[in-house]
Formats: sequence, C-alpha cells, structure tokens
Amino acid sequence: MTTSPHDRATDDRPAADPLADLSAYVAQPRVSGLALSPDGRRLALAVAGLDGDGTGYVTSLWESPLDGGPCRRLTRGSTGEAAPVWTPQGDLLFTAKRPEPSAPGRAGAKPQPDPQPGSPAEPGQPGGGGRS
Repeated sequence: MTTSPHDRATDDRPAADPLADLSAYVAQPRVSGLALSPDGRRLALAVAGLDGDGTGYVTSLWESPLDGGPCRRLTRGSTGEAAPVWTPQGDLLFTAKRPEPSAPGRAGAKPQPDPQPGSPAEPGQPGGGGRS
C-alpha cells in the first residue's frame, strides 16, 4: 500500500474534536435557509438557536448585506420563523409558527377530524351551511 503526504499527520497536535464539548456544540447557531434578494445585495438567513431553557431550537430571520456590513436580526418570535423568500419587488416573505389561541372550555380538547367528503359540515365552519 502506498501513502501520500495527506495520509500523514502534519503536526503533533490532535485534530480538534467538535463533539468534545457537547454543550458548546449544541449551542452553536445553525443556518437552515438562505435566500438572495433580487438585487443581489442582501441575503436572508433562517438561523436556529437554542430556546430560553436550552431544550429546543427557535428559528429567527436575519439579513446580511453582501457588502460586508453587519448582520441584522429581523424577527424575534417566541416560536420561530423560517423559509425566507424574496418577491421580485424585494419584499421578504416567510413562514411563522404561532401558538394556537386558547379558547374558553378548550383546555385539553382533542382536535376533531375534518368532515369527510359528502358529510354535512358544521354551521359557521368553512364549507358549513346554516340550519334550515
């Protein structure tokens, strides 16, 4: 078997192990989406970072000018925003998770399945009729 210079270590230091400090590794922000503006001057980024209690991730949107200026945070939602997309006019669109508003008497209520095709829908619901 032949060896190349790339097979040998180049110094006596061991390679850095990115998982040596798992807490630090998990705390690193993660880019999960990129979108280039139509004029090519800005980049929108979806960045996931640890939530307040460190048990999950929340995604926020950032804008980075491609001329080397500082990044600017665009959103601060508690449940996250993602999937940035620019319109041809330069507007930024994205998805946002929002908690379902709690309604009186709904605590612990189980979601109901959508009506099956051909079954009567409830009055006041999309596709529902009034009572005759």
